[in-house]
Amino acid sequence: MSAGLIGKETTRLRSLLNKWQAEFEDQQKLVYLLQHKYTQSSLSLNNLKGRDKAVCQSLYDVGLECKFTIFLARMTRTAFEEEDEILADELDETVLEHIKTCNGFTISNRAGVREKEILGEAIWDRPADSEYEGEFTGNASMPAMFRYHDTVVIIVPTRKIASLFSTADPHALMGLMSHTLRDRPDDHYTYDTLLPILDEALLKSWTILDGRFLCNIIDVALNSRKMGLYRAALRASLKASSSRELVFPTVAQYMSEAFRQDSTTSPDWDYWLGDMATAIHQLRLATSAEILPQLDLLVLDDALKGFVPRLEEDNVKDSRDIEAELRNERL
Repeated sequence: MSAGLIGKETTRLRSLLNKWQAEFEDQQKLVYLLQHKYTQSSLSLNNLKGRDKAVCQSLYDVGLECKFTIFLARMTRTAFEEEDEILADELDETVLEHIKTCNGFTISNRAGVREKEILGEAIWDRPADSEYEGEFTGNASMPAMFRYHDTVVIIVPTRKIASLFSTADPHALMGLMSHTLRDRPDDHYTYDTLLPILDEALLKSWTILDGRFLCNIIDVALNSRKMGLYRAALRASLKASSSRELVFPTVAQYMSEAFRQDSTTSPDWDYWLGDMATAIHQLRLATSAEILPQLDLLVLDDALKGFVPRLEEDNVKDSRDIEAELRNERL
């Protein structure tokens, strides 16, 4: 496959990407070396220079049309001077590091890459960027080590993002989604593909997600009418009171604005809080004593009175039940 992109090559690129989708379904990614080298902090589409920017912009635009997503990364090749070619192949390693979205969010710190995934020929037939002489240890000496450093663009079928970056950072996924929604608001495929990944990343994040970050997700979701994204952020806020203290008032503000525009009907609770009950049920450590009182922030009229008892009765475990389960798990 060629990576020629400029001008008339756009049509050819589109044809190649469509062929990839149709004929190379198992191919997870392709890697293309950029002309310039960039620091970790400068890895973003806006910071690329000259032809690098033209290449990546074409890949970004045409890629989205063809259901592909691109990422930027630094690639390090470590090779050893070894007479035994089989042993040398086993020792040699190429890795991708500081893998970022086009708008500069780190989606993964490290990933492997196979030689056949790298576009170009004889790419290592050049002087190494750094060299380390082997040291003599006992009866043998370590082979000399050579390192090659490059900045690359990674081309990924959007449907492969989940398997390629299984532990992706929620901030990076949100950055990728918001960037796509901004440039292509009608790109339902990318949104529908990324939403389950982001939803799972939000709920499985090892750290408590900042309430301001979740509020930003809610802003993007409601302004772009992406209710699945909105509910993912709402569910994620249940993990910590510090998040809920910011998220619930934000939701209340949006509800109040909607209610002021049409005060003739009661708030549509299924629209605003439809899966809150299920989320509370799934989140084992969130008890009714902690969460339900905060829903008072959302009260606009008496409509909520029929909603809260349903949460308590049908979906929220009593804190004593949760504590008993935890004790049993420790035994």
